[in-house]
Amino acid sequence: MSPIPNQDCLIFVIGAPGSGKGTLCSRLALENDFVHLSVGDILRQAVRDNSSLVDDTIIECMQVAELIPADALANVLAKHVGAGKENRQYRFLIDGFPRDIGQIDTVEEVIGEPKLVLYFDCPGSEAKRRYLTRKLEGRDENGAVFEKRFQEFQQKNGQIVEHYAKQGKLIKIDTNGQTELSYARLVQVLSQREEWQDIYWRKKPSLERGRG
Repeated sequence: MSPIPNQDCLIFVIGAPGSGKGTLCSRLALENDFVHLSVGDILRQAVRDNSSLVDDTIIECMQVAELIPADALANVLAKHVGAGKENRQYRFLIDGFPRDIGQIDTVEEVIGEPKLVLYFDCPGSEAKRRYLTRKLEGRDENGAVFEKRFQEFQQKNGQIVEHYAKQGKLIKIDTNGQTELSYARLVQVLSQREEWQDIYWRKKPSLERGRG
C-alpha cells in the first residue's frame, strides 16, 4: 500500500541550535510530503526582503537575538501555512517553534495544535561544534551567539517539553552523532506512533467485499 495523505497535520520541532533540526526536517519533509517551515529562515528572509510580514518589533528582536512576540509570530506563520493550503499542501513541519512556553497558546489559536512535537536532543558540545562549522547564508554565527541561544534554550525548553509530554504529543530523539543514524532513529520512532500512522495510512477497501 502506498502512503495516502488523509488529514491536515502540524508537527512542531524543537531543539537547541545545532541539534540537527534543519537537516533532519528537510529530509523528513521531502520523503513524506510535508512543507518544511523553518521559523528562523522565514523571519530572516522576510527582514532581508523588507516584507510586509515583518514590522519594527520583529526587526528589533532579531537584531538583538531576542524572542519574537507571540502575536507577531502567529501572524507570520499563519500567512505561510495559509499560502500552503491554498496550494493544497496540508502537512507542515514547523521547525524552531515554540521557543517559549508563552508563545504556545497564541500561535496554536491561529494555526492550530500540533499532532506531534519532535524534540531533537543533542549534547551542548556537539551542538556547538556543528553550529560553528556550518556555513549558512545570512547568519552571523559565532561562539557568543551560540552561548546566548543555548543558554536561552536550556532555560526555556523544560517547560515546553513538560507541556507537550503531558499531552502525550512529545517525541524525544537522540540526534547526537551522524545524521544517518539520527534520521534512522527518527523514522523508527515515528513509525511506532499511532498519530503518524493515522496521518498517512488508510485501510485499503476489501476487494472481496460483497463477493459470495
